[in-house]
Amino acid sequence: MSRGIAAGGIGQYTPSIELFNVTITSVAVASGYLHFKAPKNLLFSTIKAQIYEKNGIISGFLEIDIKKNNTPDDTGMTSIFSIKPKTDFSTNVDYAEFTGTLSSSGVNLGQYLRLDITQIPAGFSGTIQVIAYAE
Repeated sequence: MSRGIAAGGIGQYTPSIELFNVTITSVAVASGYLHFKAPKNLLFSTIKAQIYEKNGIISGFLEIDIKKNNTPDDTGMTSIFSIKPKTDFSTNVDYAEFTGTLSSSGVNLGQYLRLDITQIPAGFSGTIQVIAYAE
């Protein structure tokens, strides 16, 4: 737990909350696995993904993206990552987690988020989980 110093006293600790936790079965490349409207101003602390089982797939990449926009219009969505969460099936093991690099960690009240699967290895139809924590 961390605490900060605010003007005039000790700042209040703001814990991370699990903003969403989604399990996707029969993964395919697609947009819009999850749509979410921010209930307040949020600051992402961690976004991670996990492959449950590789199911014999030994090569290829799995990549996710989370995009945001001020309206639910899919055409105006922009990624919150400068480097999207991506894992290499030739080196990753079952149940391993992977993350990306956030370029925009803030989401404003009322902004829309969308979870996309942007790349999967050929033949993979397993299960993944994506979890986002925010303050």
